[in-house]
Amino acid sequence: MSTETVAIVDGYSSGNFLPAAFARLGVEVVAVTSTEEPMPSMLAPDLSAYSAHLVCADRDDYERTVKTLRDLRPLAVIAGQEPGVLLADALSKELGLPTTNGTRLSLARRDKYEMIEALRRAGVPCTAQFKSSSPDAVVAWAERAGGAYPVVVKPLASTAADGVEICRTPDEVRKAAETILAAETVFGEPNREVLIQSYLPGAEYVVDMVSCRGRRYTCGVWRYQKRLLGTHNIYDRE
Repeated sequence: MSTETVAIVDGYSSGNFLPAAFARLGVEVVAVTSTEEPMPSMLAPDLSAYSAHLVCADRDDYERTVKTLRDLRPLAVIAGQEPGVLLADALSKELGLPTTNGTRLSLARRDKYEMIEALRRAGVPCTAQFKSSSPDAVVAWAERAGGAYPVVVKPLASTAADGVEICRTPDEVRKAAETILAAETVFGEPNREVLIQSYLPGAEYVVDMVSCRGRRYTCGVWRYQKRLLGTHNIYDRE
């Protein structure tokens, strides 16, 4: 009987726990990485825990990766960390796997503006927001349409508190926008636009869920406590 296989895309940071979890189930794992070299800002995948390693950094790599995975017939292709979400969605759809999220809403799983707009389209009350590559436009929105200060300024596709600032004046908004546009995300991606949102006060919760074959499973509920240091809302406790 052949060993079952799962492909993990960009198993950085906490993704390093996945190979051992699959090993306990008797499942081999194949590493797929979306860049030629490891991303320096996160703990890199331990490639010794994988049965194979496929680099998928361009279109030619993509075609080779699809062919190799077809031959391996994996049970699933999953993202090990946020940078792998779009590629994992594309590969799982290409391979026709039942675990696929599909690609129609892939961007909403990485782009914070699209995340909120997906909620709005579904009728869920959510924050007012605007995105732009122009600091002037971001400041104008804060003054005109964002309601009362403070407002939140952040990158579109980073993680945790990277680049997130709570701003109370137009000058703070402009400085935050300029800083974001001059920087990369923690994943080494350029920030081409800035997201600004109305500030929602209160406790922050995260609900971790997994969906499979039409059923949803709650894995964890987290409450975050943060401390405001200047314009930065820093994680204190979880």
